[in-house]
Amino acid sequence: MTQESIDYFIQMAKDYAKAEKELDVQRWVFVNFERKDESNNYDYVHLFSYDLPREVYEHRKWVIEWRKAKLVCQYPKGCVRYTLHFYDKRFGNNIQLNKDLNRLISAKAQVTKAQRKIDKLCSLQ
Repeated sequence: MTQESIDYFIQMAKDYAKAEKELDVQRWVFVNFERKDESNNYDYVHLFSYDLPREVYEHRKWVIEWRKAKLVCQYPKGCVRYTLHFYDKRFGNNIQLNKDLNRLISAKAQVTKAQRKIDKLCSLQ
């Protein structure tokens, strides 16, 4: 039973990847480093930023942690933090378009899943 559920999730991940490839999705991440402003505790001052393909970010997370450590050493009382913004490069940072794109990818994955079941039933007959 467990192996079947794992296979199901692996197949769904493949369907999502196929749908993203068909739609030419360009996954990127924007990393923004900032620290608290000493004069006002509620404001943050921009220090550094990266704009990276998501695959690079996932395989090189140590670079982000290294940059944060370097900035913490430079500003020990600055409460350094970083934020991540994931987006599709074609649409930019428009959150609504990214939500719509995710729905479209999900729908295409469901269509692929249904098509696979139809093909399986046709091959049995």
